[in-house]
Amino acid sequence: MTDEIITLDGASVHHGKFSDRVYILSFPETCGEETAAKAEELAEKNGYSKIIAKVPDTKTDIFLNRGFITEAELPLKDAPWEKAVFLSKFTDPSRREEKEKKLQSEILVKALSYQPSQEVPFDMCERMSPADADEMAEVYRVVFESYPFPIHDPDYIRKTMRDSVAYFGIRENGKITALASAELNPHINAAEMTDFATLPDVRSKGYAGALLARMEDEVPKLGISTFYTIARSLSFGMNITFAKRGYNFGGRLINNTNICGGTETMNIWYKFSGS
Repeated sequence: MTDEIITLDGASVHHGKFSDRVYILSFPETCGEETAAKAEELAEKNGYSKIIAKVPDTKTDIFLNRGFITEAELPLKDAPWEKAVFLSKFTDPSRREEKEKKLQSEILVKALSYQPSQEVPFDMCERMSPADADEMAEVYRVVFESYPFPIHDPDYIRKTMRDSVAYFGIRENGKITALASAELNPHINAAEMTDFATLPDVRSKGYAGALLARMEDEVPKLGISTFYTIARSLSFGMNITFAKRGYNFGGRLINNTNICGGTETMNIWYKFSGS
């Protein structure tokens, strides 16, 4: 079951039955009410149960007036607008019903209790190349039963490397054992820190934190000032990793993403370079 990315009036839109949603990834200044209406028509035509839009703060009224709610905010630094806002509409009310709410809250409280710590060694991390794509895809196949983008496909990995994604990894005895990526969006001067995967037999070594530290060191050299992530709300490890690196909590996207075998709620975390 493959989702696809299309263009609506210049807006980039990811949609499909896999995550059962329409996701407006970008919403340029040229877009307005008609574009939002087309996204809703796309959801209705395909029977999707959620529409989510990441839009400039100057465009939020378009969606609020159409019955969307604000789920999270991403402040931006040195960008064309002050923040990006995640707004959602649940076309099926049952999708808005949160599972594991108590555990989600416990994980968030635990993560927020950590004091930021920047002392993470990252000398072992290296930037991946197209020649690594086949091995990288195998690592992702082992770690993720499902994922919202086709990172199990080496051709997809190579394509994203060419386009806008910098991948980093850690090797042990010549084999890749941990991965992460920075998805660069120069239009809003931000990078999504994502695609974290560590093979089961080498977990608890702090590799995710090391990779994150390396990306925070490298990404500003590419002219990016804002870092953020969309992390599984039920992952103790990833939420704590970002909290310990000084990230701020930006909100929660309810039942948003098909990952690790099911649809999960996701947390937004963000920070600025140099902070």
